[in-house]
Amino acid sequence: MSTITRKPGETAAHLELKRLALVWAQENGYPIAALEVSLPKCHYRADVAAYRPERTGAIGVTAVFECKQSTADFRRDNC
Repeated sequence: MSTITRKPGETAAHLELKRLALVWAQENGYPIAALEVSLPKCHYRADVAAYRPERTGAIGVTAVFECKQSTADFRRDNC
């Protein structure tokens, strides 16, 4: 896996949560993943998004991760 670099203002704890989300995605069959993904039809950006294609050609499964390092962090964004 590539090295994940911290963006300005991001804590080490938040960066570690994003790294763990990427690891979980890879270990659970999501081979395609990215950080800081803009979600369609809204002005929201997910910390991590991952995709697992279906072998049958059907639409696959997408997992979206929003990493919160504290209750205060969660409450601030819970609008």
